[in-house]
Amino acid sequence: MNNNNDEFDFQSPAMNKRIIEGVLKLLIKLASNSSTSYFHYSSNRLKRSLSSSDYLSSTSSSMLPPTSLSSTFASDDLNFVHVKIQGIIFDVKFQRPDYKSNGAVHLRNLMKPYPHLLLDPHYAEQVITAYNPLVMQNQICKEFEQNQSSNYVANSFFIVNDIGALVDRPMHDRLHRLFFQITSALGIPSITWLPNRVGQFELDDSQLAIRLEPLTWHVARALVDFMHAYKWNLVIMVYNTQVPGSDVLVEEFRKLQVERSAQDHPNYFEFEINYQFPFEGLTSIEFTECIDQMLREIRPCLIPLINILESIWRADARVIIFNGNFFDLNTLLYIADSLNGTKHEHLKALFGEDYVWIYTPSTMSSLTVADNQDKVSSDNNVLAESTMFKKIPGMFGLICLNDHSSRRRSAEIAREVWQKSMIELIYQLTQIYPPDKSIQIDTPNRDTLIYFKQILEKLRPVKLCQFSDHLSWQWGRRMYDIMHTIVVNVDNEPISFLPNGGLNVSKLFIYNSRIIDGRMKWYKVGTWSMSSKWGRSKSRLRIDGVTWPGASNSPPKGRPSKFKLRVVTIKEIPFVIYTKAQEGGTCDANSIPCKLRPQSLQDEDISGKNSIIHKTLSSLGLNSYTKDINKKIKPESLTENVSNLSELYNVNENNSISYVDGCCSGLTMDLLMELMKDLNFDVEMYEVKDGFWGAWTPDGWNGIIRDLMDNRADMAVTSLKITPNRSQQIEFSVPFLETGIAVAVALREGAIAPTAFLKPYDYQCWCVILVFSVHATGAALYIYEWFSPNGMNRGHTTDQNHRFSFFRSLWLIWSMLFGAAVNADNPRGMASRFMANIWALFALVFLASYTANLAAFMIAKEDYFDLSGINDWRLQHPWNVKPPFRFATIPSGATEENIKINFPEMHKYMRKYNKSDVEDGLKAMKSGQLDAFLYDANVLDYWAMKDEGCKLRTVGNLYAMTGYGIGFAKNSRWLTKVNSRILDYQKNGKLQRWKKFWQTGSCKKDAAVGNTNKTLGVKNFISAFILLVCGMLICTVFLLIEYTFYWYAKPKLQKINQANWFGRLSLTANHTCYLSEQNNQIMSVKLAKYKCDNPICDIKTKNYAKQVELLQNQLDELQKSLQKQNS
Repeated sequence: MNNNNDEFDFQSPAMNKRIIEGVLKLLIKLASNSSTSYFHYSSNRLKRSLSSSDYLSSTSSSMLPPTSLSSTFASDDLNFVHVKIQGIIFDVKFQRPDYKSNGAVHLRNLMKPYPHLLLDPHYAEQVITAYNPLVMQNQICKEFEQNQSSNYVANSFFIVNDIGALVDRPMHDRLHRLFFQITSALGIPSITWLPNRVGQFELDDSQLAIRLEPLTWHVARALVDFMHAYKWNLVIMVYNTQVPGSDVLVEEFRKLQVERSAQDHPNYFEFEINYQFPFEGLTSIEFTECIDQMLREIRPCLIPLINILESIWRADARVIIFNGNFFDLNTLLYIADSLNGTKHEHLKALFGEDYVWIYTPSTMSSLTVADNQDKVSSDNNVLAESTMFKKIPGMFGLICLNDHSSRRRSAEIAREVWQKSMIELIYQLTQIYPPDKSIQIDTPNRDTLIYFKQILEKLRPVKLCQFSDHLSWQWGRRMYDIMHTIVVNVDNEPISFLPNGGLNVSKLFIYNSRIIDGRMKWYKVGTWSMSSKWGRSKSRLRIDGVTWPGASNSPPKGRPSKFKLRVVTIKEIPFVIYTKAQEGGTCDANSIPCKLRPQSLQDEDISGKNSIIHKTLSSLGLNSYTKDINKKIKPESLTENVSNLSELYNVNENNSISYVDGCCSGLTMDLLMELMKDLNFDVEMYEVKDGFWGAWTPDGWNGIIRDLMDNRADMAVTSLKITPNRSQQIEFSVPFLETGIAVAVALREGAIAPTAFLKPYDYQCWCVILVFSVHATGAALYIYEWFSPNGMNRGHTTDQNHRFSFFRSLWLIWSMLFGAAVNADNPRGMASRFMANIWALFALVFLASYTANLAAFMIAKEDYFDLSGINDWRLQHPWNVKPPFRFATIPSGATEENIKINFPEMHKYMRKYNKSDVEDGLKAMKSGQLDAFLYDANVLDYWAMKDEGCKLRTVGNLYAMTGYGIGFAKNSRWLTKVNSRILDYQKNGKLQRWKKFWQTGSCKKDAAVGNTNKTLGVKNFISAFILLVCGMLICTVFLLIEYTFYWYAKPKLQKINQANWFGRLSLTANHTCYLSEQNNQIMSVKLAKYKCDNPICDIKTKNYAKQVELLQNQLDELQKSLQKQNS
């Protein structure tokens, strides 16, 4: 034979001619005595073997008795090929009963249709009791060290876990896995029957094992069918993570949840896994140390399972599927027996008539052996539970019985699968290695027998463990694949294998616990079975004579009459508003009772009127409180006597808080109350213990998000913003209100600028009016009057009463411009008078337009930071403003999270300004501590519309548009229902009505900003006072100038004014220059002597004074003329 095994060497030794002739004669004789010729039969059989594998399922009587063959073929070259399927019995606790095996007869009958094959299959059993891996490996390798052809060599194993059910599970499982690792490495396929490892010992395809016992796939379907029978569509799964197969069971349940929810499924059943509670069970040593059979006390080692029971007690589902082991079941029964007189006594209801406990086969594995001497039952209907703890009636358990009949049947299936797989493998080998010369396949001659003998030798994997070139059986994988396709008939039922390696037929018994004579016994009340007769993957459940939980006569509903959900919330006006509870802890019709932290109601009543809050705070050592000027409690006074936050919250070892009764109202509370009415559920509402919305920290998520992730709450109802990061951790309903990040600013109180009176005209206009127009008009008026014959007549007027000059012209123009009530000399010329009237009209227009515009500029104008939004440069670069721009938000919220991700520098800058809540932030902004506040648009709009004095404004564009949603834990069954109701509320306008009610205020959102109608204060009218003060200062300057003029400039001016130029410019100046001081004194003395008693006298006195003044002027002129003549 070649080393590469590609072809056979058919050089057989010489055979004794007499023996061959004897064999042929015997065959002919047998054929002649039969109704059908053997050669005809053999020809047809071999032809079908070379064309198809249909013969695998056919049966016929042997045409050649085995005894004849054995005696006839005595030659060494044509001896039978001896192979076997080795049964491995894992029995490490008890001595297996000695059953008489019929394996040899069974295999002989299976080989009758194949007389042309010199194959002698055999079945043997071996008990493995050693834990030593080396010993196990040696035992396996001995099966392949049979060098003699007369010895049987194993090419498959049949693995049976027979009675060893109460041993240490981890060690036992490791023993199994080690065995499969060795056999798969050697390329040897295995067939298993592990009834007390149902659903917990999953093997993958690489381990070359097919399963005869039910798989997790079968267990999951049996459980779902059981639930379907009683319409229990809510279930809680509790599983020990240390038990193999727990994760697979949960995964199979998830698949069935999707599969059965399809409307076109023949077994349509929509159910939900309400909760999943994994735990780490106790080992045998831990169980012994933890369980006190005498005291019945709850020890710390039981707290994980106690916490799960607490969660079940709060959950909606009433059907619990428990997947664990023998110790987990007894731990649960011990806890149920130890609840009396403890703070967990209310958990006794979990084992009453409202709850259904269903245990998986792994939990019931200690009861799988029905014919054990310790658990005798003639009809396999009753199994006694050896527990010394609480006996609970009405529980259910799935069991795969490992009685004698089940073991015998599984062994028969294994042998038939093995035998038919070898026949199919022989057929495939004939296709791979055809004969090298022409032989008559349909004639059982010498060449045919030798050819098949060479093929059959390949079925003996000898020397696998001895040589490096024989480490794995070449045809093991092929034979394993063939086993998957084999169809065998057992009890007239075709049995085949599913793609997952399990059988298409399976059976699980349903047992029910009852209390009989003080003992808890398990009675068989039903059967779940899957049969190929009913169709692919079709199953049936038969159940009768059940004792229901609490010894009730009817099955429980599996759900409460009215669901009660735990709702977490947090204060956010106007969505959630906290108020004190009424007397007796009740709330009004528009509020929902809620549990609040004592600190949340500190401003409501801290003086002792609310005794609950007072006692709670007093218990924290806060007997005295510090109040500010507004009679509110200062936050620091609540913590000055407390060492840490957990002490303030009164957090105990169970991570709970001493809450106080309160009432919650607001927009989202109206939404929740509507959902409660439409979906028929109640709520148990509480405030999140750490007071945070929910953000990622180095220690994980906090706040509301953490409560939902840990299943401490079923839903979160508040103004919870939907963000991508949060959506990865929890689930959100459809948005019930749209929002985004807005920027709020406060109006700064306005004041009139000192130059406000000049604002009606610009500076160029003022220059044109006051500098050019006034003086140009005054000059024109004087010129017209100077040349007018009726006026000054170029200085030749003889009317001494007409006194006019350029300065008096300007005086007239200024007095007319401002409407001053002062004495002024009027011109007499026609042109100059018309010019004066034109100026009066100009002054009217000027004053009217000035007054009209002045009203607008003299009103106080309020100012604010008109930011464009979160992208405004003052927010992006606050340090570029002098002083730096200050803004803030609330920590651990969606706004901070968004800024932290998208604007890290901005987040780093603003952290030092962040405030604990919105109210503190807005107060700080109105007091000038902050310049802007960033938060949810709807919340800021509410505060802006409700603000006293309407000082708050939201400015700029919204950023990161999103919505508010109701938060749920992952895979919540309430999500779809709530979404449907919210969409209905949007359609019928309820949400809009709620929004309008809660967010309407006295301040209009789009009101004009800038001007206010209010009484002006001194600082608003400061410009007028500044003008008055400036005028007084100017008058003082003029007084000094006048004083200087009279004492120092007057003598010099008398010498200069020879041509009477001052008289033309100003009569007063001219008179001052020529009127001597002596005359002035004489006149003043004379006029002072006469005192008039009536107005007529005053008029005459003034006329006389003017005449004296004119005469004095004439006298002065005459004196000047005489001086000129004399000179």
